[in-house]
Amino acid sequence: MATTGSGNVPTIVIVGAGAAGIFTAYRINRQFPGKFDIRLFEAAPKIGGNVSSVYVSYGGQPYAIDAGAQFFYPKAQPNYVNLVQTLGLSGETPMYPAGITIWESSTNSRLFWIPSTVSGFSRYSLEDWLRITEFGTFLIAAMLLNSKTPADWALTVDDWLAGVPLSSDFKQNVIKNFLYQFVSLPYASIGQASALYAVTYFVRTVVGASAAAVAAQSIGGLPLFQTSQSLIGLLGILEAALTASGVSAQTSSAVTSVAPGPGGVAVTVNGETINAQHVVMACDPGASATLLASGGTASADLITLLKGLGSQYLDLTVVMQQNGQCWMPGQQDYWEAVSTLVDTPKQSVAFNAWFGPLRPPYSGTQLIPVFKSWGAPNLDPKSCAAQFFSHTHDVLLPTTSFVQGRDSLVQYQGQNGLFFAGGWTNWFDSQEAALMSAMNIAQWLQGGTAPVANQVRRVPGASETSANVKSWLEMVRRHAPAPHQSSLGDLIERLP
Repeated sequence: MATTGSGNVPTIVIVGAGAAGIFTAYRINRQFPGKFDIRLFEAAPKIGGNVSSVYVSYGGQPYAIDAGAQFFYPKAQPNYVNLVQTLGLSGETPMYPAGITIWESSTNSRLFWIPSTVSGFSRYSLEDWLRITEFGTFLIAAMLLNSKTPADWALTVDDWLAGVPLSSDFKQNVIKNFLYQFVSLPYASIGQASALYAVTYFVRTVVGASAAAVAAQSIGGLPLFQTSQSLIGLLGILEAALTASGVSAQTSSAVTSVAPGPGGVAVTVNGETINAQHVVMACDPGASATLLASGGTASADLITLLKGLGSQYLDLTVVMQQNGQCWMPGQQDYWEAVSTLVDTPKQSVAFNAWFGPLRPPYSGTQLIPVFKSWGAPNLDPKSCAAQFFSHTHDVLLPTTSFVQGRDSLVQYQGQNGLFFAGGWTNWFDSQEAALMSAMNIAQWLQGGTAPVANQVRRVPGASETSANVKSWLEMVRRHAPAPHQSSLGDLIERLP
């Protein structure tokens, strides 16, 4: 049976009810209320895609914990934060101090540590001060790369680091392992990632000390970094956005064909064919390639491009742990919200999130002992007796070939009634990028002009980013011993 949507207004079919699909429905209906009949289909039995929230209980309090996508930072995700505010969920997304630890498991020693608050500097050794001074050099180099115009997505981490004045040991054992949390490439391949992709998100999270930072929910002093967490889970935010969109997601409804049709595109789902004017592929590029190739909807060049992008994904094992701490640093004194565990002899790395300091304590002061670990690709859930939930997270591998292919996708947006939405289509894979892709599609529908590739709205400019980095380094310098105060001062003088 074939239908043509409502028959009164143009029909838009959205394939996939993850963040990109839901944000696209929300943006279109918000910008063009009543002007489109929007159909949103999801093959899985529930919405969310890579957003997956699970629930635990401690001290009689329920906690929503994100097993998939998790952190977000106001500086790096301004559009997403604006959406959260518009949905009336600001009270559900408090900010918390977040530190960083890189730990060598084979020797049970820390390679690098940025405490969550400045009070942690009182425990710094001279070696810690030397490392954070080197990290300042990295931060300035990353800021300059992020500010470069035009953006150079094709420069590899290895080629970029070759020109950064840091020791080889620090580059290999600290910086590359630090970048793992942003690129998720296997240990030996981190250097092949796009350098800009690897640093751009982090650079935009750096903020200086401010009154807002002091007033933030803190656990012992001024935060070194701050992250926002959703107390209702990121899935709760998606559910609120879907409700606000006025669109109902049809789950367990796999689209089986996207083919040329009368007046646009014919989409087959659940045995029904819908004649739509536009189709938004809000699924991954590999799934998009399969559907479009079988339906004969796209050119051979576009199919080849999508297949190439789809081949650069990794099934990353994600393990939730409760009442145990597999893959966490050996010394609990150095546990931070963000902890990376490295085993150099085995060439393995696992990125860990500890939710304890990112949720309100229960029974007065007790922090919830819930952890999340993910690794590439040798994390074995069976080796963690404390695991209570595990799944695979399909993540893109941001090699230079991936980001170059992604950038060429913009020329196909809108052709034959097709659009592509998702964190993989622009900038850095995140809720912000998924929302940006939805904003770009709404822009096209409004003006009929192609969206701008990798457009990032309302992010700090080069001068503001430099000021933020300077403020952050000055905050660190104020707490450093005299010799390192001088070294950090020299770094600050180098800032543009």
